[in-house]
Amino acid sequence: MLTHLLGSPTVIFGTAIAVSVTGDGETVGLTDRQVARIQKALAHKPDEGTIDTLVDSLSPFPTVVGMLRNI
Repeated sequence: MLTHLLGSPTVIFGTAIAVSVTGDGETVGLTDRQVARIQKALAHKPDEGTIDTLVDSLSPFPTVVGMLRNI
């Protein structure tokens, strides 16, 4: 859900590490603003648009879709 909330409609399952990338492609830590954005996204229930996008992406997995509809 986090990737959808942050504007990258990618389906990812499992543990994730959040990092940033410089213009040169170097992986760096997050800024305070980026951390705050992720914390805010995780603290709230996803909006209907995010859930709908996830449901579309995950339609081959009806059990997961059912869980999303019950959030």
